[in-house]
Amino acid sequence: SAGAEDLYSFLEGRWGLKKRLEYRRGGHFGDWEGTACFSAHPAPSELPPGSSASAGAGWLLYQEDGTLQLEGIPRPMPSAGKDLLFDCGADIPQVYFKEDTIRHFHALPWPPAASEESSVVEATLESSSESCDFAHPCGPDMYYGSFVVTGKDSFEMHWTIQGPKKDGNISQWYTRLV
Repeated sequence: SAGAEDLYSFLEGRWGLKKRLEYRRGGHFGDWEGTACFSAHPAPSELPPGSSASAGAGWLLYQEDGTLQLEGIPRPMPSAGKDLLFDCGADIPQVYFKEDTIRHFHALPWPPAASEESSVVEATLESSSESCDFAHPCGPDMYYGSFVVTGKDSFEMHWTIQGPKKDGNISQWYTRLV
């Protein structure tokens, strides 16, 4: 779809990334700073059963690298998140954990339902503050996320984590690197 192609083009490349972690239970308070990269990747040969993933182009590998400064810890430590695969070619873009066995993470329903025309999608990815929401169960806890495009070279992701093990928020701010 035009929205998925626009999403692929929008995300592809290197990004400066800052994160704020605020866990009231099951985690820490701290700040992460580094880079994230979305790069072209072939479609995986095996996907989870029932997956609606696309078999062709439109896949991006997401990798990040940076340092984490936890409150109360004197020195920052190297930190990298999990590698992810973004399937921008699916009818509804999907995100997977890139592990020995590919595991579904969450849908990324882009463009938002209100933006069904490609001209609106293009404007969304360049100038406004459109967002889409999604969720991911993790054991007994639930992660509620939002993807917010804030400009042609910036976006944010916000997570609220709720459950018996974890209670917190993670905010991520991305700025395109030239």
